[in-house]
Amino acid sequence: MFVDLDRNGLQDPGDSGLGGVQLVLRSESGGVTPLATTTSASNGAYSFSNFDVQTLLPSDTEVYYVDIVIDQPALKAPDGRSYLIASPPATPDPVNDSDGVAATVDGKPVSRATVWFPTPTRNETIDFGFEEPPLLLSLIHI
Repeated sequence: MFVDLDRNGLQDPGDSGLGGVQLVLRSESGGVTPLATTTSASNGAYSFSNFDVQTLLPSDTEVYYVDIVIDQPALKAPDGRSYLIASPPATPDPVNDSDGVAATVDGKPVSRATVWFPTPTRNETIDFGFEEPPLLLSLIHI
């Protein structure tokens, strides 16, 4: 979870982590029902430690989603404007790129990453980047 300061879709050394962001793990077959929830640490790291992959996965071919509801206090820029989902990078990087894409879940806008199983039970490459919205300047000509 990071603020993409240079808007390149990658988590670079100068990008800061985003803490306090709520994440939800869902399955395709379960619809909007959460399997697990968690909150990102101050450095942006997160883990679904309350999710037991061995007991909760109904199928080896199930599709899972990590969702972040966009309208939450932790996703506000210092000036109060809401962060935007980072644009995908020109060249994907499985470790450092932002995996979230815009979607709608239960009528709410989310940033969603798709996870297919079977994968290792620990996957630290699902990242979410956010950008500060551009400042809009209004010029009034008198």
